[in-house]
Amino acid sequence: MSDHRSIPFLPIVCAGAILAACSPQATHTPPAPRVTPAALARPTAPQDFAPTDGAFILGEVDDRQALAAFLRVYAAEARAPQLKAVVARTVDGGPAHPRITLVYLADSGWCGSGGCNLLVLEPDSEGLKQLSRTTVSHAPVRVLTTRTNGMPDLSVRVRGDYYPGEGPKFVVLPFDGDSYAMNPTIPPAQLLRGPIDGEIAITEEQVATAFRQ
Repeated sequence: MSDHRSIPFLPIVCAGAILAACSPQATHTPPAPRVTPAALARPTAPQDFAPTDGAFILGEVDDRQALAAFLRVYAAEARAPQLKAVVARTVDGGPAHPRITLVYLADSGWCGSGGCNLLVLEPDSEGLKQLSRTTVSHAPVRVLTTRTNGMPDLSVRVRGDYYPGEGPKFVVLPFDGDSYAMNPTIPPAQLLRGPIDGEIAITEEQVATAFRQ
């Protein structure tokens, strides 16, 4: 780290750039990156809640090292600050995508007024690749028993003003054959009505813990 005494002043123009990059309302939309073997070689701690080079990872995942590498590349390609924390869970995705990892970006610098991004990743020959990204999402994140195009439907909670009526709003995110619905407030996502049949993969408590990092 540079000694601040060696820098007499910072140009005012830099302050504006830093503030813009770190705005809590900024929602970054980087392309889907693929991690490289060199990035995968960088070690991470094995605990369920462990620091990486740029993010705490809370949750049970198949390959914590590959996820940490993906997150480093994801932030770098977005030209955005490194993620502080994520909540992740690897689950069964079905015959075509046997293991998928749900990753909730629990970092105010990566969220907007409507919520945060939920990524769905899957393994490839170089580590992990992005299958989909869903914006303005809130926990809990569920894996439902219903399926669309061979993949389990996902469910997230959305801000109440997106749909009419009282109470919390939960929506179904179907898989279209290539990715899950990108926006939970417009079709093909739809409001979940009646009993919710599925498993909670990412809890509100986990997200609250991650945000405190």
